[in-house]
Amino acid sequence: MIPVVAGAIVLVVPDVSGNENRRRSETLAGSPVACLDVLGQSILSRMIERLQHAGIKAISVVADDVFSDSVLSPLAQPADAVQFSDNVLGAAEHKLRYYAGQGVQIVLLMRMGPYLEFDIEDLLEFHRDQNKRFTRVSDSEGVLDFWVICNNTATRVCDAGTIGLDRLAKAGQSSGVASYLAPGYVNRLRDARDLRRLVRDAFASRCAIRATGREVKLRVWVDEGARVHRRARIVAPAYVGRGTRVGADTLITRSSNVEHHCDVSYGTVVEDACILPHTYLGTGLDVSHAVVCGSQLVNLRLNVCVDIGDASLLRSMRSADTAKRMFVIPEPPLSDSRDFNPPYKRQM
Repeated sequence: MIPVVAGAIVLVVPDVSGNENRRRSETLAGSPVACLDVLGQSILSRMIERLQHAGIKAISVVADDVFSDSVLSPLAQPADAVQFSDNVLGAAEHKLRYYAGQGVQIVLLMRMGPYLEFDIEDLLEFHRDQNKRFTRVSDSEGVLDFWVICNNTATRVCDAGTIGLDRLAKAGQSSGVASYLAPGYVNRLRDARDLRRLVRDAFASRCAIRATGREVKLRVWVDEGARVHRRARIVAPAYVGRGTRVGADTLITRSSNVEHHCDVSYGTVVEDACILPHTYLGTGLDVSHAVVCGSQLVNLRLNVCVDIGDASLLRSMRSADTAKRMFVIPEPPLSDSRDFNPPYKRQM
């Protein structure tokens, strides 16, 4: 049973190891990979829900201020507090002090980089049985930036000014640090390839992530407000996000996900690909083995990222002028607006 005096601090900050390549690799199009939607919901939002379902009520998100839009937009049910700072670790230190003053006995301190599934009650029971001041979660590849800290230890760590995640390990060396091997699914989410693998694993039920929206036919999910043309083909497994428009004679196949408020234009094929929110795909494209975010396309086979300068091919739909169709090659005229019907009203 998780004690009511357990709290969590979720950090949204680039890798703190000092490795610049790792810091860059955990972002995509300027957003942390963990803040991107996967089948209708971000990893950050899913983690907060997991903590809430486990009975942890005091949850705070502390994020780098450059990620403000990335953090706030996916949080349909925000945590108790979302704080932005140019010194995330310093802000987390103040939050630890606050929790200590509120009588929170155990604090989960985690950095949103990797996605992991675990039994929180089992982790806390392990921490108590080890009788250590710190427990650090690890997987088969090594340690993760995920700690369990006792309340009095957290206070001493703050007083010593050693909240840095690497220094946190040193702060506990005198009495030892317990190592908890995560028994569940772990994805490091280092790059676009890991993001794509997470989607495929979710479709194959190798992890606990499930698509939001309605399963309109076996293993095809269409979320609220999506409009799929009657001449579009969606081959299972696949996901179409809320508010997304899928045009005539398009094909979405091979575990592809088109996230919320995208526009897939006439005759385009999406195969084994992730189309991230607010992305426009132009007419007659073949988007395969890729992750696309606005005008940026990551080719997963070549492991290269290119920025497409032609707005008639790819672009972000976030800006105000995206409602203007000046760059769009017109689709064949529709005889009736009812040609766009939610697919759950028809057989596919």
